[in-house]
Amino acid sequence: MLQLLSQFAQMGTDGQFTSRPNLEYYDPYATNSAAQDAVSAGMAVAMSIIILIVVVVTIVGLWKVFTKAGKPGWAAIVPIYNNIVMLEIAGKPLWWVFLYFIPVVNIVIPIIVSIEIAKKFGKSGAFGVIALWLFAPIGYLILGFGKAQYQGGGAPTTSGGAYGAGSMGAPAQSQVNAYHQEQPGAATPQQPAADPNQPQNQNPQGPLPPQPPTNLVQ
Repeated sequence: MLQLLSQFAQMGTDGQFTSRPNLEYYDPYATNSAAQDAVSAGMAVAMSIIILIVVVVTIVGLWKVFTKAGKPGWAAIVPIYNNIVMLEIAGKPLWWVFLYFIPVVNIVIPIIVSIEIAKKFGKSGAFGVIALWLFAPIGYLILGFGKAQYQGGGAPTTSGGAYGAGSMGAPAQSQVNAYHQEQPGAATPQQPAADPNQPQNQNPQGPLPPQPPTNLVQ
């Protein structure tokens, strides 16, 4: 009996009957990777929202600018066609639209078009480069909702008929008057011809009394 107990004690000393907890392996890199994935996903969503806001603001500004220039506003949401409309507003040849597909050239052409559009609205070339090219969303909002008016050819006139204001703010009636003054054959009012049967230089106080004859026979 004692021998059996001693054998059990020896086996317990060797550790064959002792139980140890099964600890899971902890990987710190796995935790960092999951956090990085979450941050990357959040940044992607934030960038998508920012890009969407920039696109919407640019479309709104272009829509208003196209309307001021007498062009359809919906052209701002049509790719390639909006470039054609911008060329029309800038007064450039329409075949320039093909230059937008040439590398390096497609960087220079938008700058030139932006400068010309700014000049058509009475702005400087610096406004075209900084506002309409570098910061297009803000620049087209300023141009579309500001007081600048399109000064290019074919600008729409304000409603009001022949007596409404013109595209440059001058009354249309004054332009009509100036036109008639410049015509060499314009009719001028004439005084009515005098009637020969009517006596001339009538006395406004009435007829004079009869005078006695001066040559009487003596």
